[in-house]
Amino acid sequence: MWRGFDRGGTVTRVFNSAAHVWPDHQAPERSLIFQSTDSAVAAWILLPGQSIASHRHPGGQDTWVVLEGEAEYLMGNGESCILRRGDIAVATAGQIHGAHNHGQVPFLFISLVAPAQAGFELADD
Repeated sequence: MWRGFDRGGTVTRVFNSAAHVWPDHQAPERSLIFQSTDSAVAAWILLPGQSIASHRHPGGQDTWVVLEGEAEYLMGNGESCILRRGDIAVATAGQIHGAHNHGQVPFLFISLVAPAQAGFELADD
């Protein structure tokens, strides 16, 4: 079973990421685009100053494809790097990852988690 919806609620296989981005000034916004048993695809937007807490998916991989902006990508053990438009970050099962937007513009990326039920655990680092 899979589900994917376009803006009008029609089931589809092709998506426009801009149709799934709704900035929230209170917290980073995650908008589910598509989900099957194999994977979940979501659009994320972090406004300047917003963060995604360091976490891991014990049962699967999380791949981020950066569409706009830049952010500090947190990799655990005090390690980080800057992600920019066009970058792809892969966190395999159990690897810590998170992000902080220190910039002046929104940070927009697509996240692909596989399998969809990969689990979620906050990380200490």
